[in-house]
Amino acid sequence: MLTESRLRRNIVANYFGMFVSVLLPLVTLPVYLNALGPQLWGLVSFVGLFVGMLSLLDAGISQAMVKEFAERIARKNDGSQRVANLLFGYERIYWLFALVISIAVLPFANFIVTRWLDLGGVSNEMGRYTIYAAIAIFFVQLPGSIYRTVLVGIQQQVLLNKLLSIFIIIRHGLGVVLILLWPSLLVYLMWQVACAFFESIVRAIYAWRMTGLPRHKATWDGAEILTSLKFSLILACSVLLSILTMSIDKIYLSTMLPVEQLGYYSIAFNVAINLLRLVHPMHAAIQPKLVALQCQPDEIRRISFKLLRVTMAIVVAVGIGYIFFGGPLLNVWLRNESATAQIHSVLDWLLIGTAFNAIYNIGYINWVAAGKSREVLAVNFVSILVGVAVLPVSITQYGMKGAGVAWMVLNAIGLLFSMGWVINKKEVHA
Repeated sequence: MLTESRLRRNIVANYFGMFVSVLLPLVTLPVYLNALGPQLWGLVSFVGLFVGMLSLLDAGISQAMVKEFAERIARKNDGSQRVANLLFGYERIYWLFALVISIAVLPFANFIVTRWLDLGGVSNEMGRYTIYAAIAIFFVQLPGSIYRTVLVGIQQQVLLNKLLSIFIIIRHGLGVVLILLWPSLLVYLMWQVACAFFESIVRAIYAWRMTGLPRHKATWDGAEILTSLKFSLILACSVLLSILTMSIDKIYLSTMLPVEQLGYYSIAFNVAINLLRLVHPMHAAIQPKLVALQCQPDEIRRISFKLLRVTMAIVVAVGIGYIFFGGPLLNVWLRNESATAQIHSVLDWLLIGTAFNAIYNIGYINWVAAGKSREVLAVNFVSILVGVAVLPVSITQYGMKGAGVAWMVLNAIGLLFSMGWVINKKEVHA
């Protein structure tokens, strides 16, 4: 049972983890940028994009599995056993899937370097090493997602955020030291691979410990897997389209502009997305509660409106702060006038899109909690069609700024689709 006190602890823990995971990368980014240079940092940005593309299917399954684990742990008699059996099955599926995809993508490294990317002055050999590192990061990082999902679903978010914070500090705290001693892209990438691997292993240890059953007492339950997959795969397709929508601007930029421009755009995009994370801790903590309240639509509606008010307050506060202090803060942070000018030109539009996305997420978590995956699929399908049509033209005409404007439009579409719960009480439950 998710009590109010536990919900508050989860929200506080989520915010703590969020601040650590946002602040340390932001603080260390100027060090990486100045040590590696804009072209090599552009390749680092492509690693993030590439790993995200390989992980597309997982995003939807992970979100759906929060619901599946939350429902099973709530069962009084066999909840722990069912959670353990489900984890036992998905653990094997995830590691096998990561291995198969990694092997399948490996032969295309040279094609990506020579046909996809505009490396500028970076050698093709360095480009290939970067792709190999991206594949390695994907392989060791993807299985960690299912362990994270277990901890969220069974309400161990305090523990999860402790683990996230520790590894963020290790990854970026020691990462800065390494890059200052050896300013090499390969050193940076090897360190990221090592951190991703050990984080997945530690998550696995704690996920199994929190189920209440040792791994050897869990069994493969095909019926349990199939039951969860029915909802998970539909939502996976929906979220796949959502992430494509979130990434399509960078995909087009990576093919149409030099990799240096991708690096600048990715910095601006990460600033916007990190500000969006100011609302995610609340949303993540409340989603399991909405799952448990599906028979109480009035209570769901009350919680959703309260969440809307808090989200709007955060959006307005961030907007006012950016208007008055955005430019000077960018200068102080980056200590690079050229980078600041490039990033500031596109960040305005990305932040507007981020505000739309923050409000859209309230309707989204209502859909997921109620198992309404088709609504998610519909909005993402429309958004991706608009993105495919608009982005090539806008980037050709306006470069990075055109990509930012298009991304804002895609988020506006999602917002309009998601607001049904505001006017229709039946929208919040199946």
